[in-house]
Amino acid sequence: MKNWIMSAILLAGSLCAQELVKNGNFEQNGVTRVGEVPAEWQDKSGSWALVDGDGFADTFSMKFEAKKDGKGELRQTVDCKPGTAYLLKAAFKNEGAVPVIRILSANGQALAVLKADPEVKNTWHEYTAKFRTGSKTRKLTVAVSAEGDGQAKVDEVSIMPQKGGKAKGKDASKLFAPPKGTVNLALNKPYTLTPKPKYARTRDDGDAVQLTDGQYTRGHFWTQKSTVGWSKQRMVQVMMDLGKVEPIQGFLYSCAGYPPGSVGYPVSIEIFTSKDQKEWYYLGDLWSRSLQEVGKPQLDKYALYRAASMNMPTCARWICFQIKLSLRYTFVDEIEVFKGDDKLLDAPPAGTKVASPAASFASSEFAEHFRNDADAILAAAKILPAGQQKQLAQEFDKLLKGSDKFQRPPNNEFIPLLPLHPIQERVFAKNNVVLNALGYTRPMFWKNCRWDNLSPIAVPPKGSTPDAVVVDMMPGEVRAETVNLLNPTDKVIDYKVTVEGLPAEANLDCREVLFMDTKQNEYVASPLKPGQGNSVTVKVHPGTSRQIWFSFVKPRLEAGLYKATVKATADGAPTVEIPLHLAISKVKFPERPRLHIGGWDYLDAGGKYYHTPDNVESNMATMESIYMDSPWANRGVLPYGAKYDKAGHLLNPDALNYTKWDRWTGKFPRARQYCLHLSVRKIKWGGETPGTERFGRMVREYMAAFAKHLRATKKILPEQVVFLLVDEPRSHEYDEAFITWAKAIKAANAGFSLVEDPIYPDPTKALPGLFDYSDILCPNYVYQLSAGEPMREFYLKQRDRGKTLWLYACAGPSRLLDPASYYRAQEWQCFTLGAKGAFYWAFGCGGGIGDSWHPYAQPGHEYSPYYVSKTDTMAAKQSEGIREGVEDYEYFSMLRDRVAELRKAGKSSPDIDAAEKLVNEEVNAVLVRYFTVPENTKRFNWITTAIRWKADHDRSLMDRVRIKALRLLEKLQ
Repeated sequence: MKNWIMSAILLAGSLCAQELVKNGNFEQNGVTRVGEVPAEWQDKSGSWALVDGDGFADTFSMKFEAKKDGKGELRQTVDCKPGTAYLLKAAFKNEGAVPVIRILSANGQALAVLKADPEVKNTWHEYTAKFRTGSKTRKLTVAVSAEGDGQAKVDEVSIMPQKGGKAKGKDASKLFAPPKGTVNLALNKPYTLTPKPKYARTRDDGDAVQLTDGQYTRGHFWTQKSTVGWSKQRMVQVMMDLGKVEPIQGFLYSCAGYPPGSVGYPVSIEIFTSKDQKEWYYLGDLWSRSLQEVGKPQLDKYALYRAASMNMPTCARWICFQIKLSLRYTFVDEIEVFKGDDKLLDAPPAGTKVASPAASFASSEFAEHFRNDADAILAAAKILPAGQQKQLAQEFDKLLKGSDKFQRPPNNEFIPLLPLHPIQERVFAKNNVVLNALGYTRPMFWKNCRWDNLSPIAVPPKGSTPDAVVVDMMPGEVRAETVNLLNPTDKVIDYKVTVEGLPAEANLDCREVLFMDTKQNEYVASPLKPGQGNSVTVKVHPGTSRQIWFSFVKPRLEAGLYKATVKATADGAPTVEIPLHLAISKVKFPERPRLHIGGWDYLDAGGKYYHTPDNVESNMATMESIYMDSPWANRGVLPYGAKYDKAGHLLNPDALNYTKWDRWTGKFPRARQYCLHLSVRKIKWGGETPGTERFGRMVREYMAAFAKHLRATKKILPEQVVFLLVDEPRSHEYDEAFITWAKAIKAANAGFSLVEDPIYPDPTKALPGLFDYSDILCPNYVYQLSAGEPMREFYLKQRDRGKTLWLYACAGPSRLLDPASYYRAQEWQCFTLGAKGAFYWAFGCGGGIGDSWHPYAQPGHEYSPYYVSKTDTMAAKQSEGIREGVEDYEYFSMLRDRVAELRKAGKSSPDIDAAEKLVNEEVNAVLVRYFTVPENTKRFNWITTAIRWKADHDRSLMDRVRIKALRLLEKLQ
């Protein structure tokens, strides 16, 4: 046995040793960073860099970019055997430059030249060449280069003895292939895609034909135009017309996935068939069948997978592939329909008759919801005796039988407030079995952290009944608290919740927290429905809780403790009461906090940007309520009518038309700065190409005239105007565009500020001018957290150079983001960085239709932190998180300023020491607790999880630090 094992080890070693090239597939291996050159290779020209996401058989490849000083070679010296025949293999992608590999002997003789076809561009192809080493050749140089201007990519470089087996690469033999002779009925057949694919790196006109062209993608799926890709979708449909009724035996769906990187495999691929597009039949789930018949895809790395089944016989002309998705991205390159025996034409259509594929999807979504709710209750019911648990499970099975037949109303008509359907209401009522067993038999108030995403069927934990609801705040700010009202009875109760005993100057706003479904099928306790000042009416269904949000809006009260009672009353139901204590501090909140807030609202277009022209007034009021002082517009609001001579001199500096400018700025008379996205990367100015002498003169004199006008009118100063020239610079092309325009604007010495929001993973890779010419730097909040200390230190150094810092965030969908760790904590991060502004994409967005209330109908993500409809807006926990974060920032700034004053005066005390520790350490400690990345975990993946609402955070920690800061401010007055 030992000899056999040793022989196997030696054999394996000899097979591995046959490959001459080291790291020919350019794996990162946790050592080489993207943008660098692997240690096994040398590049003295700086023309080559490791790329993540566009490889031939895996994620990584090497990218060539032509330099001004000529060609660059990527080299590796390898050992070889004299007088041996070798096979050279490599995968090339011509993106303007033609990749070439030369195999050189020690004296520089080219033993082999492998060159890409110059006519084949922007797609991966594998090439081979044979060569033989000389009788004395023992070392070879692999020289990789590219000819021409532009870019090229190289991957899977391999040199193997011709009789030594295959070169390294993806083993395609494990992918499903139909039996020989099988006819593909789908070949070159037309189809339609719903929704239209919008993933930019794969989108092209070929999306309309590529799924049935018979060509499989070569290379990493989500960077190849030969694939079709979607992002941020729950369901995708491929509707195919075979041209006539055909006998069908099976189907194939070719895809790729990388679940750790949010590229998912389908949850299901439901097949629907029809002869006439009127009667539809559900044939089955191709995905689940493939898992049984073909096997499972790899889930821990990038991999190809062909979901297939040869056991789905039917006859049809129309085929609908309805793909249900879970992760953010999905990609497919080919779909096949396999012809069956002609006898199938005489058989009736197989499967279950349904109204339509879309209706079936909606029904299955609801059925899944109801089953998940039942499972959650059964999990909580584990405290019950086994017999009672079994009985409850049987009751759920009976209740849910046939629930998948429920036909949901059209997406654009259905507002998914919970309970979604009478079936769900009855499921929720079963929660009383658990509640009653725990002793909850009468309606009661209970409490959790208001920032947590409360489930309607949450079971109050032990100790969740507080002595009182306590709100501790300064006069002049807005703070809130919540309490939950539980109904463990078997009847729906319409409770009126009233706060009694507070003076009107408390400015109490009682709201109901609504429970709502999302496009991603996750429940959120987010919308804050207004009540009637000090009261609100709520309908509490059996087995559920409702949450009441008490918001005190800039109370006008003297310092002191104000005691009141929260009372819930309803006909035929017990009255429920709990004390409420409002503590008003002697420290006053300023009229306007210092932190700048904005959200790319683009109301310069009258609300048309987000399809909501009739909610502009409500939108503006909501934005102002969360301290927005920095509205955003596009370049269309700039003064127009400029005329130039041939040299570029402005001929009419005093006659520019300010109508659009005045109309936009007039909407925001209280704004402290006005931000414009000029988007100059691919535009000319007055027809002149950027970078010319005339261009520079035109921009310079125009900006000077603009600034002169502003100073003359004295309404808005140039120093209040901020230009974003290029959004999210991520390459030198972006940097160069910014620098060209920035030089021209700065030459006017007009006083305007330039802001940039780079998204370089490593900002040191950007052109220095990007930072030199920027007055304000606005890194992405999530990227900054993901990059960790190196990026933080980089921007702190920029701040110390005199640059103003802002932060911005653009993750989504907003409903699934944490009001605490994503929204409120961004202002805390601003404080620790010394940043002066916090910005969010995007105030007023409504998922592509300007409507937050119909999420199932939204073609895109919802990014607005509050809810928008066609006519008005409604606050949400996410928007409240922004407001409280701004107020927290002010607390900490006030405390820091007070400490500085006392230190300057020579004062010292334990309270001063405690205040200094809080602003210097404790604020950041909360962020560290939220965003500390566990060992052996990808930082970016962890951070993007930590900002989600379902992340496990102690959100009350922020309130405890805030209250501590308030107590110290009071002591140090």
